[in-house]
Amino acid sequence: MKSMVEHMTTMIIMMVLIFVFTIIITTGLQIVNARLIHTNAIERMQSSFYNVPVSDLNAELDEGWYFEVNELSSVKTRKDYEVTLNYIIRMPLFNEGGVYGRIVGYAR
Repeated sequence: MKSMVEHMTTMIIMMVLIFVFTIIITTGLQIVNARLIHTNAIERMQSSFYNVPVSDLNAELDEGWYFEVNELSSVKTRKDYEVTLNYIIRMPLFNEGGVYGRIVGYAR
């Protein structure tokens, strides 16, 4: 009986550890994905000479993710924009809610 309780406790601890490590890995992957999407949007804006509407950038995103683009300065020869990606990190098994994140970058 004693060994059965020890094995059951070990199994429960292992399941909790697997769940925690899964949350850590998926959270990290979602943050990396958000950074790649943000960098891609800045490169897309710069390569099109800032003619990409924000609605086109937002059309490709997941639910709850959206871009904000603010013009900082506009000189005849140069445009500067602040590009912000607001995103939600969803946890496995807890898809209700999540953690909100924000990445700010500049397109020049």
